[in-house]
Amino acid sequence: MSATIDPELRRAVIEIVDERFRELEVRRSDFIGLKEVVERLASAQVGTEGALKELAAAQKEIEKALAELAAAQTRTDQQVGRLGDNIEFGLEDIARVVAPGYLLRHHGIKMGEFDRGYLNANGHPVEIDLYAEGRRNGKKVIILGEVKSRIHPREVKKFAGVIDKLKPHLGSSVFSLMFAYWIHPAASLEAKKHHIELIASYQR
Repeated sequence: MSATIDPELRRAVIEIVDERFRELEVRRSDFIGLKEVVERLASAQVGTEGALKELAAAQKEIEKALAELAAAQTRTDQQVGRLGDNIEFGLEDIARVVAPGYLLRHHGIKMGEFDRGYLNANGHPVEIDLYAEGRRNGKKVIILGEVKSRIHPREVKKFAGVIDKLKPHLGSSVFSLMFAYWIHPAASLEAKKHHIELIASYQR
């Protein structure tokens, strides 16, 4: 006796089998698509790695160039600093000649020669470009001077701070001056606030 399958059951089995085949086909299509994506990514990675190597090599060259530039800048700064020192030492010589006559004519101060040296401020030595003792109206006065090629307000403020530290330890009237080739107008206003005389090299 041959077995027979109920038509409804047969139709249901066929639908299930067809559905599974469709799912397998979708999964196969997805797998092929994923494989293509992976292959493209792998190819792109090779190119990216090459680009990164080139970038790393370029970065090393840039870093080397910057290091050389920094070394050159340091050498330039040192040379400029030495040049500035030489200019200011030369300017000190001018100040030693010009300032005494200027102080006598404009402030009635009679004085000896300027010295460069260190003064004590609470146990800390402070270097002064111009130091001299003189007399004004019969009273002793100490002259303290700073020499700069150019004077801006910031230089005046800095020197004023130095004078404030030294005054309590000098025991005499102090006359403060700054001597330069060039003086910024704003520096003159700042100097008046701190009672510092600004003298340009061309003044007499």
